[in-house]
This record gives sequence, C-alpha cells and structure tokens, in this order.
Amino acid sequence: MNLLPDQRIAAAGFVIDPAQALQATVWNRPERRRQVVADFAASEVQAADGRVRLTLHSPSTGLLVPLVLAEDGPWLAVEIDVGAVVETRGTGVRLLDLAPLPRLIERRSAAGGHFLMPSYSGALVPLAGQAAACIRDRVYMAQEEWEKFSVLNCFALVAEDDAVLGVVDQGDFHAFVEAALDGAGTSAIRTVFGVRHGHGEVLPQDTLRLLLRRWPGAAYPTLALAYRDYLVERRGVVPLARRLANPVLAYAAEAMRVKIFHGQKTPFRADGSGALASCATFAESEGMVRALHAAGVAKAVITLVGWNTGGHDGAYPQRFPIEPAFGGEAGLRALIATCTGLGYQVVPHDNVTDVYLNSPAYDPEVVARDEHGLPLSAGLWAGGQSYKVCPTVYLDRYAGDFERVRDLGFAGCYYLDAQGTGLWRCHDPRHPADERQFARSLARILAHPRRLFGAVSCELGPAYTLPFADEVAHLHCNRDFLRWRPRLDPAYARAVERIVPFYQIAVHGLVLYQGCWDDGGVAGPAGQRRAMLHQLACGARPGIEIAVRELGAGKEYRQAIAGILPAHGIAFGQLRDVHVQGFAAFRDHGGRAYELEYADGTRIAVDLDASNGTIHRPGVAGQAL
Repeated sequence: MNLLPDQRIAAAGFVIDPAQALQATVWNRPERRRQVVADFAASEVQAADGRVRLTLHSPSTGLLVPLVLAEDGPWLAVEIDVGAVVETRGTGVRLLDLAPLPRLIERRSAAGGHFLMPSYSGALVPLAGQAAACIRDRVYMAQEEWEKFSVLNCFALVAEDDAVLGVVDQGDFHAFVEAALDGAGTSAIRTVFGVRHGHGEVLPQDTLRLLLRRWPGAAYPTLALAYRDYLVERRGVVPLARRLANPVLAYAAEAMRVKIFHGQKTPFRADGSGALASCATFAESEGMVRALHAAGVAKAVITLVGWNTGGHDGAYPQRFPIEPAFGGEAGLRALIATCTGLGYQVVPHDNVTDVYLNSPAYDPEVVARDEHGLPLSAGLWAGGQSYKVCPTVYLDRYAGDFERVRDLGFAGCYYLDAQGTGLWRCHDPRHPADERQFARSLARILAHPRRLFGAVSCELGPAYTLPFADEVAHLHCNRDFLRWRPRLDPAYARAVERIVPFYQIAVHGLVLYQGCWDDGGVAGPAGQRRAMLHQLACGARPGIEIAVRELGAGKEYRQAIAGILPAHGIAFGQLRDVHVQGFAAFRDHGGRAYELEYADGTRIAVDLDASNGTIHRPGVAGQAL
C-alpha cells in the first residue's frame, strides 16, 4: 500500500482518491426528506502498519466518518467503524447509509463488459446499450423482492480487459449492491451499507467491511472460484470431501432426493378450514418407493411432505398426531420401515420458520413482531394465516419436537423448508432481533437436527447458512428468472441479460445441491433432455417430487420416475464421485455451451444447441452424456 504524492492511495491494484472515497444518504429532519451527500474530504490521513486511515468530513452535514484501507492478501479491505462516526449536527441531520468508494469500480459502457448482481445465482447485466437507470439488489433476499432469491454477499465487474470481485464481508445483513447504468457514458457498481432503518434509531456499534479484488481479464467462473476460497478461508465452510467420515452425509452424497407429497388443505382459507386433499396415503407411498427401487434407483433420500397433522403446511408448529387421513402413526412407521428396508434414507419435510394462528401449538409470545407491534405476517397457506416465529427463541419453545420426530424412525439428511427466508426483523421487546440476529438464529437452528440426524438440508441456502448445512435444496437459475421476471421491477428485468451459475461454481463441493429439473411433463423428451444437460452443466443433482394423485408440486410418480432416470443414471452413475469435489475450471460459452473440469480431472462438455455432451475421465475415452 502506497500513499502517492498527490495524496491518492495505491493498494491491491486500485488507486483511491480520498475526495471520492465516500457517499452517504442522510435524513434531513427539518425538511423531512432523504438527501445524498458526496462532499466528503479527508480532514486527516494517517498511514501506518500497512493501513491508511482517513477521517472524512462532510461540510454540508457535519458528518465525520473514519474509513480504513488495507491490503489483506490479494484483497483491498475497506472498513468503517460505525460506532466511531460523529454526527455533529444530529439534531438536524441523521445518517442512514454509507457507500464507500462509490465510483471506484466504474467503466465506460461503450467498452463493454458486465456487472454481476447478487440476485438468483448471479445476474449478468451488460453495460453497453443500457438506458440510464440505477438498479439495486439487497444482499441476501429481501422479502419485498423475494422473486430475486438473492443468496450471495458478492458482486463483480467482468470484462475482457478487467475484472473486479467485491465481497460484503461485514455488515452484509443490511447492505445493498447498486449499479448506476448509463449506456451512453460511464457505469459504476458499489456497495451501499445500511446504517439505520429510520432516523430515530440509535447509531449501531457495527463494523462495515468490504473486500475488493482486481483480476484483469478474469471471466465470472474464475471470480466464482475466488469467492469459493473466501467462503472456505474466511467464512469457515468445510469442504464436503473433508466431512465424508460422516456416514449419513456420505450416503446422501450418492443419493437422489425424492419428495413424496401426501396432501394438504385446499382451498387456502384464513382459518385453516380447507378440506384435506390426499395425494398419497402412507400405504400408497410404500408402493411408490418400491417402484423407485425397481426402476434402478439404489440410493435415495425419501422426503415425506405433509406427514404431519393437517398435511403440508397444515398446522406448524404442531406436528403430532401424525395425520390420520394418510394412515396415522402406524402407517407412517410402516412406510419408514419399507424405506429403510430398501436401503433408503427417509426424513420429514419440516418447517421451523412459520407458525399458524389456527395451530393448537400457536404461542403468541414467540411470534415475531413488526415495527408496529403486530404479528409478523408470513402469508396465507394451507394451514391458514401464518406468522413468522422469532428464531431467537424458537428452540426454547419447540426444540423437543426434533427428538420426537427422530423417535418415529426417521433417519437421514433432514430437510428444513423455507430456512433461507427473506431478511426479517423482530420488534418484540422480549426478544428483539435485527436482520443479522434473525437470519443467524435461523441458520444456527440447523445445527440441532444436524446433530440428531447426521446431516441437514436447507432450502435456498444463502451464504450465511453454508457453515451449518450439508445440502441446499434448490439453487435458482435462469429458468426461475424467466418465470418470475414479470413480477420484477421493469428496469431491473430489462437490465438483466441472463442468470449464470456463479453460486453453483462457488459452492460445488462445499454443499450438495439441486437445480430446476424438468419432470418430463410439459417440455417433451427434447426439452427434458436439454434441461437435464443444462443442470448437469451447472453441477446440479437431479431430484423429483412425486405423488399418486397430483396436487401442487407432486407429479404422478410413474411418469416422474421414468422422466428422471436418464439424469439419475448420469449423475449417480457416471458422475457419482464428483458431487463432493470442487471445480478446477469452468467455461461458459454464452449460455449455449459449457466446459467443466472437476478437481480429479473429470471433464464435461455440453452443447445445448446440439443437445449433446461428453464425459472425459482421466485416461479413459470420452463417453456420451
């Protein structure tokens, strides 16, 4: 790190001008409106021990903000101690958010390149040809924009002659990635850290930390591999290959997850009085798992959806008695015995985030509250009106159910639905929780069933859950983007070119994961094969959701089993041992063709236009996919 003669700072391949080091948004109390402030100047510059400390002063607002720059290996680290911020005119101006180095990552739009935004598994936004706009993503999923399914705490600039990876290392639970697009000029991407939600809050004692790494000419897969290194080295995610002494996880790594839908109430009514519709009794499900085994699926994690009282989403947190319409406890135990007798793991589809007003186990004292003191609404589902439970106290009230579920005979990689939920806050004074406390408490709940059952699956799987999870149930891809695009902000939907498998590349070999698998119902054989090849090219594992009578997500089991067998044969036959490995290299040819190389030298080439592909093992002739 060097302090240049003109007071600019050179570090980790970047040159920082202190006069452009910070932008803030404040609340002007007399005028009752938000204002963007960019008139910060360095009133003090201190360089020592490889770090440069700037004290930035805004004459118009009186704000004093300490900002520290340091080289951290290949990274430029940018830190702000919010507790040391001074508001000298706090009676009239209150700080709301901070954007460090707001124009550092900028590029002439005509020069081409893309920004990578943290929605879905990574959204590519081309710089050329864009209308002037400012698009914004919440780091991790914002409930008000849940259609984006954001799981990443990173972003990037990707161009032929330049690339920058940014990671929101601390302060990520109240942070945003903002891209200022100008197709006729210069576009920039930056992190905006939320400091307060409203001007009445006390200034928090938080440290905000942004990591930036310049990597000229790197394509997005190279940046994804660098992000993987960050997750392992700085977030404590242990690679799967180092955890295979765990027999439950070792089995799950070679097994397809199969969800069996038993039924749910329909229609959805606020009081939960919809009639219970049956997709499959427990006795009928025994026939389905025998059919699965007879079809050649030797290993599977059978996941029972709606086994609990009231069926799927029927009466959480109430689980017992086992739903009598499907066969009750005796029928469930018989089904479990059939599954284990065939060599399968069998686990419940469970939920610890939602509680239903109509549930016998509803407890208002553990329900999260919004800023107005009202129960935090989670929507209308099969069980009726649901609310969010505050995860900081969930185990205090309901932890015993996990042991009771285990004692039914369930064994295998446990499944928790909706665990990677949007970022919420709880305002109950008995158990208040900001976004970080709320999300981290949900993540740590995973540790309990993981200890009891040996492994655990987390739906969505945002980055903060990775140290606690063994499987991510669904990583959202371009197919999800196309499905939900009409609901997105029009400017955002227009700006995004496509969704790329950035997150898949980063987490492959850290957790198991599924993608968007076609079930053979509407796409036909050609479309089904193309979907299979695309998911294999993303490193995803196949999975199916089945029933005897179709309702919701469960598809007719014979058709679903037949449709998934080609993908199953490849993923758990030819590629059985790659699911616990990381990628050594990954090439994306515009979303039309992919080349993958795993750590052991196994290579896959997929051409989606030609609907073909090959597998190359070290020392073995290529095989067709």
